[in-house]
Amino acid sequence: MNSLGFLVSTVFDLYIMVVLIRIWLQWARADFYNPFSQFVVKATQPIVAPLRRIIPPIGGFDLATLIFAYVLSIGKFLTLQLALNGGIGFKPDFLGDGGTISAKSSWWPSILDSTASCHP
Repeated sequence: MNSLGFLVSTVFDLYIMVVLIRIWLQWARADFYNPFSQFVVKATQPIVAPLRRIIPPIGGFDLATLIFAYVLSIGKFLTLQLALNGGIGFKPDFLGDGGTISAKSSWWPSILDSTASCHP
């Protein structure tokens, strides 16, 4: 992978992680006066707020943010295909790739969350 691909992949992965951390903070009912929580909300609010008007929460779960993370993962895949291969090839398993990328991006925040919860 060349440097452009690495840069694009890293930027997308970092933002996907911030979006997934927002979901976890809402689910855990975290204190949003915390500076880290405020950063997460301010970094994702410009895009999530309009989506929440279109896609309402279901049972207290923010579905709009989850769909945004999925779309962002597919956007990462398309951008990398365009940057590295010069074109976008459609494969039948294309839509499943977004879920796989989201699952891989959620690995490190879960490790950080479990490590932070063990600290006295």
